[in-house]
Formats: sequence, structure tokens, C-alpha cells
Amino acid sequence: MERVIVAESKLRERFNSEPVLDFSDSEQVRVFAEMLRSSEEIEGIEIEVAPDFDLMLHYKGGEQECYQLWLGQPNRPSAITKLERTDVIWKLPEHTTNRLIDVLGLNT
Repeated sequence: MERVIVAESKLRERFNSEPVLDFSDSEQVRVFAEMLRSSEEIEGIEIEVAPDFDLMLHYKGGEQECYQLWLGQPNRPSAITKLERTDVIWKLPEHTTNRLIDVLGLNT
């Protein structure tokens, strides 16, 4: 992963293409790579509310993936779903939520 574009989410299953943040620094991008590595698929859950953020992850070679993020409170889990697979939800552990809050500048 070499770049992450973040937009405020407006609707579930629809990607907002108006970015508010753009990360290409390797330390910041690493937080989003860790987000994917630390995620755990959960079953039997449906999220009724709109996500907080839309994420476009750019990889070397031009490949892209779009995710929607429901960001939890500090020290609480978060959730993501891949835009093409909204029927599958992944839980993010508390430490990942904390790192995302930091990189998104929401800890003030």
C-alpha cells in the first residue's frame, strides 16, 4: 500500500469521492495496512447507521480498494467493510481504533 485517500462518508454502500485527507507518508499508510491485517471477520452483524469514513487504498501497480469505516471511540473496536462486499463486516481491535484516531487527527 502506498497511498490512502479518506473522505467523510455520506451513505452506506456509496463512496464519497471528495477527499478530506490524503496520506502517502509511509508511517501513516502503515496504520491503514495494520487496519487490514488486524481485522477479523464477524458474522451475523448488520450495521444500520452510515459509516464515518470512506477509504480508498492505493497499491503499487495501480490497484485500488475501497472500504467504509465505522470508527469506534478510543479503546473500543471499530468496523470496516469492503465496498464491493458490504455483506461482510470486519471488526478492528481497540489498538487499531486508537491508531486510526491518531492518524486521522481526531484525538484533540
